[in-house]
Amino acid sequence: MTWVWDAYTIFYIAKRKGLAVEKRDVNDARSMLVVKENELVQRASYNLTLEEQKLLCYVISKIKPGDKEFQRYIISAVDFAEVCGTDKKNIYRDFKRMAENFLSNKQWIKVGDNNIFFSPFSEAEYNVKNGSMTVVLNSRLKKYLLKIGVQGKYTKYELWNILSLKAKYSIRLYELFKSYSYQYEREFEIDDLKKLLCAENYKVFGDFKRYVLDKGVREINIYTDLEVEYITKKEGKEHKVKKVVFKINKKRIDDKLLAYYETVDRINEKNKQVKGQISMFDYEIEEELKCAKEVNIYPAD
Repeated sequence: MTWVWDAYTIFYIAKRKGLAVEKRDVNDARSMLVVKENELVQRASYNLTLEEQKLLCYVISKIKPGDKEFQRYIISAVDFAEVCGTDKKNIYRDFKRMAENFLSNKQWIKVGDNNIFFSPFSEAEYNVKNGSMTVVLNSRLKKYLLKIGVQGKYTKYELWNILSLKAKYSIRLYELFKSYSYQYEREFEIDDLKKLLCAENYKVFGDFKRYVLDKGVREINIYTDLEVEYITKKEGKEHKVKKVVFKINKKRIDDKLLAYYETVDRINEKNKQVKGQISMFDYEIEEELKCAKEVNIYPAD
């Protein structure tokens, strides 16, 4: 028998977890996927605020699979606040600030021995009258965001995974872990990881561990579809920490649901999903549901 991921299944599992949910049509979901070429995820470094990272991901999630060119995206401040759970009180002020910052912040991608510097958006215009931002992604990003289709060469995740992350470095850590999740384990030189995260200001490893690694891993384990743990490696005569090894696992289906509804509850005061905006349905569904049935997560009938 082929198991189908439907609204009843989602509702039943979530109800067993004691979460506040409402039934919904699965066809309403599946739109908000953030898809990036691995090179952009694994080799790019950019120093954006937490909200700027969410806005960039939000815009990227609007790219359609068949798009050959970047579109002009008009993002409502109110809609962005509702979807991403940002503070509505100062959203108009923050939107104006983000539009200005996007054109001044630089992103670099290391290709061979060359570093390419560019802004994520070629245009970012704030409309005071209707409280919206019109943006156009930089054409240099085409090779990393358009016509992506080779399995294993790109990173794909659903927008909800980053919406409850509160630390600036957590989103970048999540994307890195997601891109390497098929390996289940990934080792980084501490200095290389700091460069990727733009966290070179943490000179003492103890501070980097506390404010970047521990905080990021904790948030990712609670609010995303991944479970991560790490160990450190010391080297040299001084016996200093030089490397960090992350173990990355995808969560079981019921744990994903728990993380998903934790996020929905956080970003929506009325515990109602924003229809068509947050999705968690683009997985290898049939195999996971077979496993769910075997452990009696929901009834066989």
